[in-house]
Amino acid sequence: MKTNIVLAFGILALLSGCAGMGMSDPAPFDDPNGNFHLRVYVDSMHYAGVPVDIKVWIDGDLALNRNFSSRRGHYNDQFRFNLPPGTHEIKAKTIKGNTEIARTFEVKDRLFGALYFSPKQRGLPPEFSFSVSPEPIYVAPGQGSV
Repeated sequence: MKTNIVLAFGILALLSGCAGMGMSDPAPFDDPNGNFHLRVYVDSMHYAGVPVDIKVWIDGDLALNRNFSSRRGHYNDQFRFNLPPGTHEIKAKTIKGNTEIARTFEVKDRLFGALYFSPKQRGLPPEFSFSVSPEPIYVAPGQGSV
């Protein structure tokens, strides 16, 4: 009986810990040694912690397929990709947020990118923004865009 109770609490703790995590497929070509660092920020306060689906393509290949969620109202995660020097295209789309973005960027050496999703608020439609920099990019919760 005691073992069953401990097991039940263990399962409950595991499920509680996963509740705020985005459930998803792994990033297909995420490379820990990659030269393109992409940080994805999701301001999900409008959705009250309900996961926001985001797909990201780099040069036409699906790079991310995730449901981003956070109990705090904001979520961010970082992914690294190994991209050859040259011009690349990034596309992002969310069905739940009913918006998408497509931008090009140039990789010379190491590059940092930030993709920010902002939900509909104050009469504005939901939107993505994207920026790149040779230095890391950080966005404070509620800041708005990158």
